[in-house]
Amino acid sequence: MGPDIDGDKMNGNHKDRILVTGGAGFIGSCLVAKLLREGHEVVALDNFSTSPLNTLRNVISNSNFTLVQWSLTPSSHAFCIFADTLTFRANIADPIPGDIEPCSRIYHLACPASPKYFSTDPLTILDTCYFGTRNVLEKARQWNARLLLASTSEVYGQPERNIQAETYFGNVNCFGPRSCYDEGKRVAEALAFAYRVQHPDSPEIRIARIFNAYGPGMHASDGRVVTNFIGAALRGEDLVITGDGKSTRCFQYVDDCVAGLTSLMESSWQHGPVNIGCEKETTIQELADLVVKTVSEITGGPQVGVVYGDPLPDDPLQRRPDCTLAKKVLDMYHVQQTEETLPPISAQEKKRRKRADAIWRPLTLSIWALQSYLIYLLVQGIRSTKPSDQQPWTPIFFICWQITQLATSILGESYRFLLWSGVTLRRKTRLVGAHAPLVDIIVVSCGEERSVILDTLRSACAQDYPNFRVLLGDDGNDDELEEEIQQLREISPCELLYYRRPGKSGCKRGYKAGNMNAALAYLDTLSSERTEFCAFLDCDMIVEPDFLRATMGHLVQNPKAGVVVVPQSFYNLPLNDPLYSSMYIHNWQDQVERDTLGAVWETGPGVVFRRKAIEGMGGFDEWVLMEDIIAGMLLNGLGWETVLCYEQLQWGMVPDTFAGYIAQRRKWCVGTVRGAMIAKFGFHPQKMSKLTWRQRMVQFWYCISPYVSATQRTILPLAFLLLVATKQPLVVPINLRLLRRMTVMIGVAYRIQFMVSGWLCSYHMVRRKMEAATWLSPYLFLVIVKELLPHWLAGVPIRFTPTQLLESNLLERDAKLRAPLWHRIVVTIVYQGLWYHLLIATIAVSMFYDGYAAAKSQKTADGVCHHLWSHILAPGGDWLVYGDLLAPLFYIIWPPTMPARRDMLEKSSCGKMETWYPKLYYRQENWEWYGTFVKEIIMGVAYAFYLLVDREYCT
Repeated sequence: MGPDIDGDKMNGNHKDRILVTGGAGFIGSCLVAKLLREGHEVVALDNFSTSPLNTLRNVISNSNFTLVQWSLTPSSHAFCIFADTLTFRANIADPIPGDIEPCSRIYHLACPASPKYFSTDPLTILDTCYFGTRNVLEKARQWNARLLLASTSEVYGQPERNIQAETYFGNVNCFGPRSCYDEGKRVAEALAFAYRVQHPDSPEIRIARIFNAYGPGMHASDGRVVTNFIGAALRGEDLVITGDGKSTRCFQYVDDCVAGLTSLMESSWQHGPVNIGCEKETTIQELADLVVKTVSEITGGPQVGVVYGDPLPDDPLQRRPDCTLAKKVLDMYHVQQTEETLPPISAQEKKRRKRADAIWRPLTLSIWALQSYLIYLLVQGIRSTKPSDQQPWTPIFFICWQITQLATSILGESYRFLLWSGVTLRRKTRLVGAHAPLVDIIVVSCGEERSVILDTLRSACAQDYPNFRVLLGDDGNDDELEEEIQQLREISPCELLYYRRPGKSGCKRGYKAGNMNAALAYLDTLSSERTEFCAFLDCDMIVEPDFLRATMGHLVQNPKAGVVVVPQSFYNLPLNDPLYSSMYIHNWQDQVERDTLGAVWETGPGVVFRRKAIEGMGGFDEWVLMEDIIAGMLLNGLGWETVLCYEQLQWGMVPDTFAGYIAQRRKWCVGTVRGAMIAKFGFHPQKMSKLTWRQRMVQFWYCISPYVSATQRTILPLAFLLLVATKQPLVVPINLRLLRRMTVMIGVAYRIQFMVSGWLCSYHMVRRKMEAATWLSPYLFLVIVKELLPHWLAGVPIRFTPTQLLESNLLERDAKLRAPLWHRIVVTIVYQGLWYHLLIATIAVSMFYDGYAAAKSQKTADGVCHHLWSHILAPGGDWLVYGDLLAPLFYIIWPPTMPARRDMLEKSSCGKMETWYPKLYYRQENWEWYGTFVKEIIMGVAYAFYLLVDREYCT
């Protein structure tokens, strides 16, 4: 299958007219697609003797593309040209048709390269290498066109060197089964050299020695080892290894190969051949094992076997390029990918997640269907009332309540249905070697503790990366910090810079986003050439030494990637995480799903940007308060990809006080509301013009999420209490037994859905997340209202405050300094808003008790049953929600105890510079049984009460 390219949606303006010989081949078709994407006019020339026409079916309709059927060697048949404007015929023995308009570039790839043709058509291979190359050289002279000759690693023959550099002359058997291709390509290189000697005025010539390539567009029957193995495994046949399997090859992905060819073409290098390949060696045995395992996992069938045959004559025992020259002259970088998928999960866990996915979707649809049917029953109950009866306003409002609950549930979960085929996991990627692009690491601070800032700077300077510099953008105007950085600079293994922008500390324009923009502008003044990549860290984020190698691997490999995001991990999470500061579910479930949909949230810090992408969105928005997620949205809207690097490469700190936690979440909520305004809920006609429909759905869901959560967690529970307070029946049941069964079915289905969600990540974390969403909602509801009100009515707007400056005098997690119990209770209830939670929970308990007492006062068991199920046990009401409101109060009474920050770190070193990284215990989120068990007991008691009441009064 050929590469996909839309002829009507090319990037860039018209540039060059380019001829590609062998344009229908495996590499040629991918090259044609790339050139068309870049806006060039392309003429592809091929005789289709080894490649079918359908390899180009995705580009054939492109208005900038012309396809010519032609042979570069003498033959007896004719040719035709496929194009709207060219319809002539000619003799194939002629050189390249003169009717083709002159081209400024020629890629000469035409030649049968599959081993199966070495024995069936060796003369054609030799003719193509000689006559074809002469014809192309003559045409290049005639057009004065730059020429790239595609040679091969086969010119090295059976190498006597472990690593083959361009200076190695090779070890080729000129009288053997592979000699037609090996010697043919050597002849082609000799022709190129001869033309340069005999015709000094000849145009520029580049020679690429291509090593093994694989990827989309390979022909299933081309005889190469990759397709042979995959085809046999898919057919259920044993894989046949010729030899002992210890022979090695270095496989490069076809896109990387094509990128190397275009880079070589546009380079100034004319001094000889250049190796284009991957330096990672893979044995044939390792390749076979990988194919067997992968095909079995994908198809679900048993693993096939591997058998061994006699080695093929002259088959090279080793292929490994020395790519030093390519890295130097082409500015190419070596990216390695391992077999390990990220996040790293076992095969058993993959099966469990797949099973959970298969259950969750139909289960959720069933819940929505049951809720819809329940609403239908409630409506039928109202319609059954007689006209003479009192107008049932309370049941009508309750139906509206049910409809709102169903609507918010659908809005909150619908985007997950875009993942019918499951999530896609990325492979572990590293940029290796000493040749790498320059990266600026920018650390932003604003008056935080100096030791925290310095630990982050040390970790940033300790990167295992050859070409980077570190800048601290200090909005805190800290003179002592500047002096300490001067001292650190003397022992830092990299260039360490300090910058403070004008303005008063804490009151500078744009806050964090303004600091980031100013830091980039400052770096641009240091040199005439702008750095291509930049990373941003918060001043409390300690990064691992391979942070840059991991993230830059994705950016270098994918030119469409505008930013790479690293999940945030924390080393000061308390036992059982009582406030739910963890981002585990967000990182390892939500972000993985968004990455599959191409809509990863840019949740800085710990992000690496391509500077072109930042420029395209006009820098970071300084009004939104949360510059990170809106930046990712804008990049997607401009056509850039946001990539998630599923590795724990940075370790930060969560707010260690209740007040700090609330302030942080309020800031996040403001950022979401303002981001939605900027993006126009994902439908901004200019800023979001290049979103795919899946990306637009994810963005729309993000923009409405604060409103959905406020409705679900604050408005609906309050509305339910108001309806119960009327002491009027909430439902008018036609069939009480059916209504009870429906209620129980919905409740059980929700419970199963909850447990299935726990299979996808972690049950106790899902439980804690739902609890936190409930008690946090009133705070966020007020924030939303404040943002939507006019400025004159809303009062002082919420401002940006760095996480480490969100202080509280309660210090509840410090065993030595925490405030006394009653002082903590009074402050949190009176001054930090818990009075609302306590009030609503008290009202809920009182109303439930009154409702139960009123039901018990009925004269008959049937009356008790009817009263219970039409009042306090009305379907949809969840009284346990009001208990979740008290979670912060339990936290204040029994706060966790955390050690001093440095006690959670261990000392290391990088040269003369000491560094600090989290200890192993604090790198994981620790839970004990009582953190979830107490909640389960309460839930079990509630279910037991429902069953007991139903059995006593309703049977």
